[in-house]
Amino acid sequence: MSEDEAKQIVLERHQQLFAMMTDVATPPVDIEKLKVDAKKNRVQIQINSGTKRWHTSQELPLQDELLVTAEKLGSLYFTRHGSKYYLLAEKNNSWIIITSQIANLIIYPSWLVYWPWLIVALILFVSYRLLIGQLKPIKAAIDSAKQISAGNFEYKISHHPKNDLAKLTHGLDTMADELNKLFSAKDDLLLAVSHELRSPMARMKVSFALLEQNEIVQRLDKDLNQMDVILGQLLESARLQQSNKALHIDTYFLPNFINEVIEEHESRSRLVLDGEVPEIAVAIDNGRIKFVLRNLINNALTHSGDQQTISISFAINDTHVSMAVKDQGCGIAKEYLPNIFEPFTSNKPVNNLGTKGLGLGLYLCNRIAVAHGGFLTAESKLEKGSVFTLTIPYCT
Repeated sequence: MSEDEAKQIVLERHQQLFAMMTDVATPPVDIEKLKVDAKKNRVQIQINSGTKRWHTSQELPLQDELLVTAEKLGSLYFTRHGSKYYLLAEKNNSWIIITSQIANLIIYPSWLVYWPWLIVALILFVSYRLLIGQLKPIKAAIDSAKQISAGNFEYKISHHPKNDLAKLTHGLDTMADELNKLFSAKDDLLLAVSHELRSPMARMKVSFALLEQNEIVQRLDKDLNQMDVILGQLLESARLQQSNKALHIDTYFLPNFINEVIEEHESRSRLVLDGEVPEIAVAIDNGRIKFVLRNLINNALTHSGDQQTISISFAINDTHVSMAVKDQGCGIAKEYLPNIFEPFTSNKPVNNLGTKGLGLGLYLCNRIAVAHGGFLTAESKLEKGSVFTLTIPYCT
């Protein structure tokens, strides 16, 4: 029972209890009989009368000590001292103190009623911490998979769990290393083959220049020049695999840079600036960013009518500036947009590719944007046109 229930019982029976307790203290005190009765009823009794003290087993606390926290219930006093409950009665300057082993077992303090809730809260907290600990390596594995799928093979899981999930996290790190080696070997092969093809290509161009010029020779020379451009782009994409290590970065005032891009273009009369160019500085590889913008502008011109203009607009936030090239051409079907920046995408379903059918132009543009710490995006609707946006950091 609770402490409050025990007090209520004592208060209801305080007269009977008082009579029983004071009866045993009536002189002469038969301590031996008192010990037998106390043992039988599993209680401890102490009688203090002046300087005399009788007790049935070990000494109990004195009344002065117990009365400090005691609560008066009728003719009795009820208190808790340490882990035991006591009843006190006083008659003729004699104090009778009693404690019951059974009562001490079945009575619990009022505050103890909150323990089950505290235990439940503790169990929930411990379970939550354990669950977080179990989910942490799973989250790390998900992050690793996302990084690997994005092509970041240098990403590694920093902490591995000490359970079976460690096989998963270590396996992902191993897979990233193997994929990195595989793609590095591919890039090395691509770079080597492209370099090796440059020499025979150069000799062929010299040979065509020495031949008597006719329609066939001119057509072959044109195809050869196109192959040379493709080889150049393959070499460039392999170099950009090393990210910004291949870039020649310098700082440029953006309005001046955009003005150069427009003035150098042969169709500058069809290019329109939509809004002001932000007066900021950008740290870029001049030639490569010009290549990106020229490529986007040329694609927009190619797939727009002869009299239609191409608009170039700008947006800026705290860290990045966006340059959008918008046309009013034939557009790109929605299902092909996710693959627009993949290499060697067919130009039949996707009309806005930039490298005459091989799909290397936009792929290379995207590589350049990523190497600058930015990205390239595309939005398009059939028969309504497309918007290609280059976003790069600027100097703050």
